[in-house]
Amino acid sequence: MRQLRILAAIFLLLLSPLVMANPASDLRHKLEKISHFGADFSQTVISPEGKTIHQGKGHFVIAKPGKLHWQETHPGDDEIISDGKTIWYYSPMVEQVTIYNTSQAIVHTPFILLADQREKTWQGYKVAQHDGVYTVSSKDSSQQVTFSLRFAKTGDISEFTVVDNQGQHSEFKLSHFNLNPDIQSGTFSFKVPDGTQIDDQRQ
Repeated sequence: MRQLRILAAIFLLLLSPLVMANPASDLRHKLEKISHFGADFSQTVISPEGKTIHQGKGHFVIAKPGKLHWQETHPGDDEIISDGKTIWYYSPMVEQVTIYNTSQAIVHTPFILLADQREKTWQGYKVAQHDGVYTVSSKDSSQQVTFSLRFAKTGDISEFTVVDNQGQHSEFKLSHFNLNPDIQSGTFSFKVPDGTQIDDQRQ
């Protein structure tokens, strides 16, 4: 579903190569240096047939463990917010918020690894590296979502791609990467607006 694809494209963001023979260790060492950051993004969604079906842009802020504020600014203004335990997907256009447990995102996408350095979480995924691109996928064959990311020479994350189990690509290019974003006290919390329909998917 669209919300989970976006989550895949979102958690995409929290998570000195030391052992090049071990891509997982190499990736984890790179991500350990990033405890919080913000960036602008441009998004392109490509169908399994290779057609562009959506383009958007926005900005986000991420902080470990598992905190995220993702704001689309074009063509809509959807938000995804996580306080590390609960995820809210809010769509003002349809006046609806869908609520998930963060653990559900771990099941549906390896993107959560950006925000979670716990050994137990990483044990469920495998990492490959080729030409500077790291590709993360679940060891569970029933979960076909893959997540790829590339680092700039500065160590910043420059772009990432999520491919869902239907072959749809969501490509994100990042700009204005900031390791010291302005994080306000309410950045990672969400209050449901009056009149908003609530779809609580927490298990």
